Amino acid sequence: INYNDNASVYIKADMRGSGDGFANLENTLEEVNNIYNLLKADDVRRIMKYTDTLASKKVFLELTDSDVNLLHIATHGVYNDVKGGTEAESMAHSLLAFAGANLGDEGLVSAAEIASMNLRQCELVVLSACKTGLGKVSDDGVFGLQRGFKNAGVHTLLMSLKNVYDDSTAVLMNFFYQGLMKGLSKREALVKAQQELRNSGFNAPEYWT
Repeated sequence: INYNDNASVYIKADMRGSGDGFANLENTLEEVNNIYNLLKADDVRRIMKYTDTLASKKVFLELTDSDVNLLHIATHGVYNDVKGGTEAESMAHSLLAFAGANLGDEGLVSAAEIASMNLRQCELVVLSACKTGLGKVSDDGVFGLQRGFKNAGVHTLLMSLKNVYDDSTAVLMNFFYQGLMKGLSKREALVKAQQELRNSGFNAPEYWT
C-alpha cells in the first residue's frame, strides 16, 4: 500500500471492550497518537484524527462516499449473540461504540448501518477492539461487523475473534504500523508485530493470538 499519495486516513479512539457499560480505556489515545505520528513521519498528507466527543457516530457515518483509504478504529466492539436469531438480527446486534455510547443508540454503529455505507476506496480497516470478527455463521458466511465492512466495499480487514487487552493491543498496533510504513505487506506487518510484542514482554499467547 502506498500511503504517501494523498492518502486519507481516519483514526478514532475512545473505548475498547465492554461489560455492563463502556469504560474509558487508558491506552487507546496513546495508540492513535503513535499511529498518527508514524503516518505523519512517513509524509502521509491527509490524516483525520477524531478522539473523545469528536469521535461520534455522525462523523463516522459521514465517511460514506469518501476517498478514505485507511481506517483505524480503537474502541469497544460488541457482539450480542441472539440464540436462534436471524442474519439480520445478528447484523443489528454487532456493534462498534462511538462517543456517547453509554447514553444510548446514538453512540452505537451496527454492522447493518456499516453495510449501507460506500467505503469502496478503503484499502484497509483496522478494528482495534474486542470480538469484531464474530457473528452468526450461516451457509452464506459470517453475519456481523466483517460482513458490514465487506458489503461497504472495504478491501482488507484486521479484526479480533476474542477479547483483547488494552495495553498489549496498543503496543501491537504500534508495531503493525511501523511494519506497514517500512513497506511490509499487511500480513507480514502483522506477523512481525506479533513477534515484536512477544519480545517486548507480552509473550503469553493470549496477548498476540
